[in-house]
Amino acid sequence: MSDWSPPSKYQQFAPQFPAVPFAPSAFISRVRSTRGLGTALMWLFAANASLLVAIVANDVYMRHLLEQGVTSSFRPAALARLQTTDSVRSAFFGLSFGCSVAAVILLPIWSYRVVRNAQVRGVPDISPGLALGGWFIPFANVVVPFVQIRRAARPFIGATADITVWQVLGAAGILLLNSTEDGVESTPQRLLDTLSNEIMRLSVGAVVMAVALMYAVRAIRTIDRTVSVVMPTQRG
Repeated sequence: MSDWSPPSKYQQFAPQFPAVPFAPSAFISRVRSTRGLGTALMWLFAANASLLVAIVANDVYMRHLLEQGVTSSFRPAALARLQTTDSVRSAFFGLSFGCSVAAVILLPIWSYRVVRNAQVRGVPDISPGLALGGWFIPFANVVVPFVQIRRAARPFIGATADITVWQVLGAAGILLLNSTEDGVESTPQRLLDTLSNEIMRLSVGAVVMAVALMYAVRAIRTIDRTVSVVMPTQRG
């Protein structure tokens, strides 16, 4: 006779799936990795932050040259240094603009793919279309896409505080960096005062944006490793 006997307690086999249940569409659609897009965004954010610091340092040097020019009655050598510094400043702003344009292109695509991946994996009440198009709606672009990203990520990562801090500080930093002073008179003292105010504004904006970008990088990295992780059966 066999020594086998049935187990005293039945144990159901439970495969290790993510916490969010898969919808039927998950067997038809594929989760697409966002790591490449996320990495590109993080590099663009870091480049923009570095350029912002460089602009502030350049403005401080420009103010120093302007003060020297006032005391020396703007000799040709002083004017040449000021013109060179102004050209460097324009170059920094041009590079920053290029990074911003690239980020404006990649960020909606990344947002769409993240929300679409969450939808494929069974998260309800989210819209990939709003995650993509929300970035192009004036004023609403600081609310609509972040709402969709939070809803998509919450079942996978739980707390979404990093996304909220990214949203709030990012909007505040953009407002600070884009505010300008009107009605400036072209007198040396007025230029000194204006440059001093701009250095202060850019410095505060740089600090706010640096913190916002730190949280943005954390959020993007976490989302790329959870919401948009590609299952082994989809590789190849």
